Amino acid sequence: MYIQQQVSEITRLESPLRNQYVTLRHGESAANVARVVASSPALGVPKFGLTSQGIAQVQTSVRNYLTNNPAPEVLYSSDFSRARHTADIAAQAGIGGGLVRPAYELRERHFGEHDGGSADCYTEVWKRDADDIHHKWGDVESVADVAIRMLALIKRLEEQHENCTIVLVGHADPLKIAHAALQGMSPGAHHCALPLMGNAEFWPMSYGDEQAHA
Repeated sequence: MYIQQQVSEITRLESPLRNQYVTLRHGESAANVARVVASSPALGVPKFGLTSQGIAQVQTSVRNYLTNNPAPEVLYSSDFSRARHTADIAAQAGIGGGLVRPAYELRERHFGEHDGGSADCYTEVWKRDADDIHHKWGDVESVADVAIRMLALIKRLEEQHENCTIVLVGHADPLKIAHAALQGMSPGAHHCALPLMGNAEFWPMSYGDEQAHA
């Protein structure tokens, strides 16, 4: 199955996958509260970490997940502070054997000229996403480019690990784009076809008819 026919750079993944994947969006961050776009490493790595509410969200979500599932063996995270803090909490609870591995592919989608500005821009970006996976309105990172880096990460992890449950900690747009692409839908449908991804939510990933049971 080709993930998106229009994106020729995306390579074919083997089916079934060798590992099970679960995504975890970061908890509530200072950027969420301020409704600020913090999409560049310059803003997202050193600033806009979790709020006290965000910390509590992650702690509760991780506790609930581990009540119903074995602890995943492997944990990767974006290096943005809000994601890394989320991953640290998960690791402290035993996910990934207590080890957080960095994966720059999990960084936030770069919103170009909108970085540091109001989150109100998201509505227009998502509308354009559905119409054109290659658009770069306001120098935003295109859906196609996000899909390529996210699926490249999955392919790399498939080569490095086997028979593991792998948690990917990151940000809503890249994670949802990956979910949409792996399910065989257009990555541009990430916002309109998939439900809202709340803060600190675990989502099992499915690949076509293959479901990662988390």
